[in-house]
Amino acid sequence: MLPKNKTELCDLVYEEIVDCGVECVSKTITDAHGGRPRSFVTNQNLHLFRQYRNTVSPDPSELVKEAMLSKGWHAVVFASDLDPCDGCGEPYCEKCETHYFECECPGPTQDGWEYESFSSGKGHDGNQGAPLLYAKMVD
Repeated sequence: MLPKNKTELCDLVYEEIVDCGVECVSKTITDAHGGRPRSFVTNQNLHLFRQYRNTVSPDPSELVKEAMLSKGWHAVVFASDLDPCDGCGEPYCEKCETHYFECECPGPTQDGWEYESFSSGKGHDGNQGAPLLYAKMVD
């Protein structure tokens, strides 16, 4: 996928995340992969979603994550969400392959990070889901 196309796609997805929430965006992308473009996925930009699916990842959550990262936002990692280390029982970050207190992922209360909640969107029952916490390094 051309960098220009990826940037355009990430901008489009990020704007929709801000407007509608993460879950709604993921569902819409999944529907588009099935040939049912709607909402912010149109026949005019469907080719961008297909390029991403075919060359980068078919998983909509990967596109959502890349769109957030393109704007500097990282999902906040909580120690309680991690599995314990087999050796010592401390929370272990699989992404960084190290203990939580040593990993580079932003925690919920670190200096040098700006925090913002993004809507997870409406669930299947129509209720608003829990907000998702993201962090961006302060310049």
